Amino acid sequence: ADQIGAAQVRVAGNARDIKLQNTERLKSTDLAVRTATKNQVIIAISEHIRDLMLLPREQDGYGYPKETNISVIHEGVDIERFKPDIAARKSMRKSLHIAQDAPVVGIITRLHSLKDPKGFLIAMAALKKRIPNAHFVMIGEGLSPDNDVHTSNGKADSALANILDEIKHHMGVDLRDGSLHLLGQRDDIPQLLNGMDILTSASQSEGFGRTIIEAKAVGVPSVVTDTGPMPKLSGPNGKVIPKRDITTDIKVAEASFSGNTEQIERLWQKNIDWAENAAKSYAEILERSPKENSRIAQEE
Repeated sequence: ADQIGAAQVRVAGNARDIKLQNTERLKSTDLAVRTATKNQVIIAISEHIRDLMLLPREQDGYGYPKETNISVIHEGVDIERFKPDIAARKSMRKSLHIAQDAPVVGIITRLHSLKDPKGFLIAMAALKKRIPNAHFVMIGEGLSPDNDVHTSNGKADSALANILDEIKHHMGVDLRDGSLHLLGQRDDIPQLLNGMDILTSASQSEGFGRTIIEAKAVGVPSVVTDTGPMPKLSGPNGKVIPKRDITTDIKVAEASFSGNTEQIERLWQKNIDWAENAAKSYAEILERSPKENSRIAQEE
């Protein structure tokens, strides 16, 4: 395989939103399209990315020529690192002061709108109303306690703090009560996964959900949004939920600017309705025991 081609595909596979925020990477992708030849073998990380590469630009694809030789090689998981570990489960919960029998839902992501961490938090607020002793773990870039900050006059000083304030105001749920654990970037993912009962993805777009495969390897089921290859990766042990309508956030901002409180409440009710339906899926999985979930995952 052409290594330059493989690197270029990896850029495309990691995040479609790169096209919207990173001009240099977009130029790199354009160059890859223009220089693609029949003699190259380009590696895509999923069938979804392969299809996206061959989709015309006017249909929001990358516009590679249809004769481009693209092979699919899925990302692998080190099963020596990612495996069921009861001791790791106990240790993870002890370190975060979580009861051994408390439900734990986690997400490995970053603070970006296309990953929709806001959707995750809204859904967890709805789940907390159903299961008050549930805990929620967020791992990844921008998801540390340092980003949940306020100014001296009490106003939110970050996107994460603003989200938590909005949830408390509109849903009456305070996720700062000790149930939300912001861990930031970590390198002990196998241990953290073992401590969870569900791993979730709230993404609006995904090329390949490697963390979902890693969770499955340790026996943890998943709840994923209906995007890209995620439903297939989640499998019969998991649940698939609709993506949240993130355009609601823009409309809320516009209504806030004009002072239209009635419109804000109507828009937030859409978020709440979505979250309550999502919470049902989480609750159904949590009704099963961790041992049963692990057994089902290992059989898939």
